[in-house]
Order: sequence, then structure tokens, then C-alpha cells
Amino acid sequence: MKRAQLVKRSFTTGQLALHLIMAFVAFLFLVPLVWMLVTSFKTPDDILSGVGGRTWIPNPATGENYKTVLQRAEEFPVWRWTANSVFIALAVTAFVLFIDTLAAFAYSRLKWPGRDAMFRVLVATMLVPGQVLLIPAYLLIRGLGWFDTYLALTVPAGASGEHRCRA
Repeated sequence: MKRAQLVKRSFTTGQLALHLIMAFVAFLFLVPLVWMLVTSFKTPDDILSGVGGRTWIPNPATGENYKTVLQRAEEFPVWRWTANSVFIALAVTAFVLFIDTLAAFAYSRLKWPGRDAMFRVLVATMLVPGQVLLIPAYLLIRGLGWFDTYLALTVPAGASGEHRCRA
């Protein structure tokens, strides 16, 4: 029985340069997120007076900002916002999986008249930018009376055809 030999792999200069560039870009994306997190632990006086802008590490570090936001549920309904986001994400995911599973089966396994033409039309609609559909979608949602409902968020997001394909 042969033993597998470990292959020593080294980076070329080009690969090393590419990795350094990618690490720098990742750093640029992460700095604002870390700054927001660090600033959330500063006192409101430090933030407003500008002292917080000169230091990365809060002194003193406090969780008072989180306590204030979470205690004012009527003013900042954070838990309601979180529940809404989770519900919309799950509803759109379920809707997309249901519709796309049926469409994928119909396009890949069934032979029906006009299938190729319908698929071409579907692909052509993917070329239309989403911004072009904003006003018609708004008028449709208004006409259906879906303002301030979950349907106004879930149905258009789940019905967009950008994730359908055939084998």
C-alpha cells in the first residue's frame, strides 16, 4: 500500500501580491463595522463631543447604549424589527423554494409545447433592471391594497425570476 506524499505548495509572488491586496480590501470593509461596534460602547458624551472620534478603545467602556435602546421598546422596537426581518426572510425563502422547485421540474423533466419559447421569454425578463419595475410594482401593490402588509414584501421578492434555470 502506497503512502500518500504531502505536497509542499508555495505561493508565487503574484499569488502573494493578490492575497495581500485581498486582505487590504477586506480590512477596508471591516474597519467601519469594527468602528461602529467600538463606538456603541462609548458614552454618549464621548461620541457627541468628538473625544470618541480620536480613540479606538472606549474609556470607560459602557453597555449603557444597549440598555437604553432595549429598555425603550415603545420608542425603539428592536425585537419587533428583528422578528419582522426573520419572518420576511423565511417567507421569501419558502416561497422561492416552492415556486422554483415546480418551475425547475417543469422545465427540466417535462416536454410541453412552447417550453423553449417560454424559457427564452423568462431569460429575457432577467435582462430588465429591477429599477425599471419599481413604479409598476408600486402601482400593483397599491391596486391590490397591500400597503403595510407582509404580502407587499414577500410576493414581489419571491416572484422575481432571477433564480430560475433549467438543466
